[in-house]
Order: sequence, then structure tokens, then C-alpha cells
Amino acid sequence: MHRILIALFAFVLSVSAASQTEKVIYLENLKELILQTQDMRGKTNVFLNGGSFAQFNVYKDRKEIEKRFRTLHYDFKLVGVETDKKLANIETQMQSLNDVAFELKPQFTFNGYSALIEAMISLGGEAQENLFKEESERHQRTGNLMMTKIIPLTEWLGKLRGIGSGVIVRGESEADEIEAMREYTAEILDLLQATSMEMKTLGKSNAKKYPKELQAWLNKYALDVKTYVSLSEDKLMNEDKDIHLNADDYFMQGTDLITKTMDLYEMNGDALKN
Repeated sequence: MHRILIALFAFVLSVSAASQTEKVIYLENLKELILQTQDMRGKTNVFLNGGSFAQFNVYKDRKEIEKRFRTLHYDFKLVGVETDKKLANIETQMQSLNDVAFELKPQFTFNGYSALIEAMISLGGEAQENLFKEESERHQRTGNLMMTKIIPLTEWLGKLRGIGSGVIVRGESEADEIEAMREYTAEILDLLQATSMEMKTLGKSNAKKYPKELQAWLNKYALDVKTYVSLSEDKLMNEDKDIHLNADDYFMQGTDLITKTMDLYEMNGDALKN
């Protein structure tokens, strides 16, 4: 019991002593781990469906993900031993999935990586709450937006990008894929609205911490997301339609949207540091 109290006290001190920049950097590394896993999942799915992505690209992504895990483990004192153990468990599960990913059906592999990403997002929410619980309401609210809305938005966009690209490669949509993509687009639009509203509120109350053109930027971003959703609904979500899209272009369009979503993340990260 005595050792547990000492460890807990040391953790509280380490978090209290950490700078805003150190806290934001930890979340940024976790964010990059999520994005890299999303990208690897999509490429793996395209490859398994007969697409042009080479296995070499997937193996390259795996190496980058291994480096990201090591970076996060190095900073374990910021979040505590228990959170780091959860991260290590995710890492172990990913290594096991990587060993068999090319031997499974595409949907099984896709779902496996999706489950790991969901665990990462959950861990990110937990880490964000612990890192900023002693900070101001603005810091808590901004961190919450980053980890519970913006990051999940990238995940639903990543799912749509990955499944949609695989559908395009095969030239047809199966019923379960259509059902999944409908779920993805509904979640994307819900999170888009929630994110935009919260960003506008934070931008108004903390105008000096956000770009002057934030409102116009959000409007353009929302239009781009809705255009991608409409393209997916019109071209991919009908079993009777022949699909005539380029999988690489569709994948890159989704990647571009995720990059823009990360611009939102960075805006808030900068606001936290200041």
C-alpha cells in the first residue's frame, strides 16, 4: 500500500510539473500513432482487395508505428504507469494482428485495426483528462475537443476512405459494406457539426488564440467534407451501380480531408500552448 501511495504521489507531481507544451506533445504523438494506424489499415485493405498498394508500403508504415510507440513509452511519466500499460497492451495486440493481417479476409483485418484505433482514441481521452484536469476550463474544453471530437472525426473519415477504396478496387459494393459506409457518413456529419460549433464558440471567446479567418476556414472545410460524403453516397452505396472511380484518387481525397481535420487539431494545440 505504501509503495502504491508513493507511486501515485510521484505521478501527480510529474503531471503537475509538466509544461503545457510537454502535455500537448504527448497528445500529438498519440494523435500521430492513430493517424499512422488509420493509414496502414486503409492501405492494407486496398492491397487485400487487389489494389495497387504494395506490401512494402504497409511494412514501412509498421516501422513508423513501432517508432511512435517507443516515443510514447519514453514519456510514460506524463500519463502514469497504468495508462502506459494500456498502451503496451494495444501494441502487443497490433503486433499479433500484423502477423496474420495478410492471411485474413479484408473485412476481418479492417475491423481488427479499427478496434485497436478505438482503444487508442479511448486512451487519448483518458490521457487528455488526466493531463488537463488541474488546468483552466478553457484548457479542459480545448483538450476535450481535440481528443473526443476531432480525433474521432479523423477515424470515421479514415474508415470511409479505407472501405470505399477497397470497394472501388473490386468495382462493386457488398451489402455489409454499404451498411458500414452509411454508418460512417452519419457519424462524420454529426461530428462535423459538433466540431464546427465548438470551434466557433472557442474562437469567439478566445479570438487572439485562433486565426482571424477561422469562420471562413470552417465553412470551406465543412463543404469539402460534405462533398466527399456525397460522392461516397452517390457512387459507392448502391449494389446495383457499376463503380467507375479511381481508388488512388479517392484514397488521396480522403487523406487530404484528414490532413485538413488535423489542421483543426493543430489550431487547438497551439491555443493550448499559449
